Amino acid sequence: MASLKNASSRAQGVYVIGPPAWLKKEISTRMIKICISFPAAFCNAIGLREACTVTLKTSLSSTSSWQVRVLPYKDTSHQVGSGWKSFCEENLIKEGDLCTFNVIEMMLWHVIIDRC
Repeated sequence: MASLKNASSRAQGVYVIGPPAWLKKEISTRMIKICISFPAAFCNAIGLREACTVTLKTSLSSTSSWQVRVLPYKDTSHQVGSGWKSFCEENLIKEGDLCTFNVIEMMLWHVIIDRC
């Protein structure tokens, strides 16, 4: 597992293929405006090998959720595009925030936002 000590690791993400599986990323301005990507090894290990829709929740007890589109990209990563910008806006995500994506089920992820 990579260390969270240097900026490169935080931008690329640190992950554990569980159970439980999780991935932590430091959010950049580019990620907020365009998309966020996850390592292909992580996505493949949890079963995401094709384009799909994943539900993001910031509280498992809440009815609020966001649908995001996850697409494989050049066998190197999976990009989260459609729906991601709305998730960022509605949750007031800023550059430098740390987001931990906890995989509850393959298509349901609990996101914990640690503010910078």
